[in-house]
Amino acid sequence: MKLAGGFRALAREALQGRWEVAVLVGLLAGVLGGAPVSLFSFF
Repeated sequence: MKLAGGFRALAREALQGRWEVAVLVGLLAGVLGGAPVSLFSFF
């Protein structure tokens, strides 16, 4: 079983040189995840 540090190291290796993509995907997920909540607040 891996510890949290092992998972962080694995994620760092996978994202090395591709952090721009990770930031864009994170922002897109935040916008899409927050969209249903903001739509329902108008009703």
